[in-house]
Amino acid sequence: MTVALGFNCPDGIVLCTDSMDTDGVSKNKVNKIWCYETQDQWGLSIASAGESDFIESFTQNVGELITGEHFDKDWIMATLRTAINAARTSYPDLRWSALFGLFGPTPMDRNLLRVSEFSKHIAPVRRYEALGIGSSLAKFLCSQMYTLFMNVEEAAELAVFIVLQCINHIDGCELPISLLSWKIGQNRMGTLSS
Repeated sequence: MTVALGFNCPDGIVLCTDSMDTDGVSKNKVNKIWCYETQDQWGLSIASAGESDFIESFTQNVGELITGEHFDKDWIMATLRTAINAARTSYPDLRWSALFGLFGPTPMDRNLLRVSEFSKHIAPVRRYEALGIGSSLAKFLCSQMYTLFMNVEEAAELAVFIVLQCINHIDGCELPISLLSWKIGQNRMGTLSS
């Protein structure tokens, strides 16, 4: 498990995670944010909390399913629902949750979505969401520090601060921190690892 944090800002989306992976015996550092982009059309990113073997397999399968330069939100959402339902059916006891950042060619095509642990439902995120073992601390800090009109740059700084607090106070969260952001008017997602 880990911590994954997402912000739905008026001007874009921010996703942030730690990089801890453990199987109960050993610890590894992995990137928990996956991203698919087309040239100047649309993009999808997934920040996951849960079993890393499943996360790697799920994002690889999504990557094989999600292809094409043309933005079709209904098709993308149907593909995600199918992949999530198949995963939940195949692994009913799976402890996995995820945040999905989706952007398209217009500002109205921007979405931050979540799948909670054990759920098959993709729900919209209005302002912020945190998942994984650090989610309680992250949600508390968001409730105290996030403001309704926070822009992408401010939310990115806050996300790094909050994930760092999770790393400092929650066993199972560790450096480095991965961050992905997309801002309206940009046709590419920006990434940062620290």
